[in-house]
Amino acid sequence: MEWLYLTIGSVVVVSIASILQKVLMVSDRSNPYSYAIVFHFLLGFLNFLVAIFFGSDLSLFGGNILALLAACALWGAGSIFLFKALQLLGSSEVTILSTLRVPITIGASVLLLGEGFTPLNVLGAAIIIFATLLVIDFKQGDFLRPLMNSEGKIYPRRKTGTCAKDQRTLAEAIRRARYLA
Repeated sequence: MEWLYLTIGSVVVVSIASILQKVLMVSDRSNPYSYAIVFHFLLGFLNFLVAIFFGSDLSLFGGNILALLAACALWGAGSIFLFKALQLLGSSEVTILSTLRVPITIGASVLLLGEGFTPLNVLGAAIIIFATLLVIDFKQGDFLRPLMNSEGKIYPRRKTGTCAKDQRTLAEAIRRARYLA
């Protein structure tokens, strides 16, 4: 069960880091490139301190140095994209959209590393893709526009043709879409 606690800790820490990254990128004058560089430098320094504290030998020559350099370059580019996305979108939207990296990672590990592709992987990837598409649809809100007038007010039941329960569900969906927008 140690992996579960480590995973929960990772989720909590990364969530707080995402919020702090959004705070850094709140201004239009914020520079995503400099923030990404400083962010990774500080992250590397903290990892170095933890490695020293736990007695790591810090050997880079035991593995593939080219793969390490490529991973660093790709991670840095991804961080710049993330900071720019946080500057343009909300933190919650960026987090939901960034979950698409899970199905991409699963696909790449199957193709490049020869890992197995289980039905559980398929189900998880499908759920993530569906949820991401749902958020994108709510963000755009195009499918809810026919249910509102030009001022954005929700049409009454007699105009939409829904029962009271469905009208409440519809109103809640429109409120959520307004919140996401």
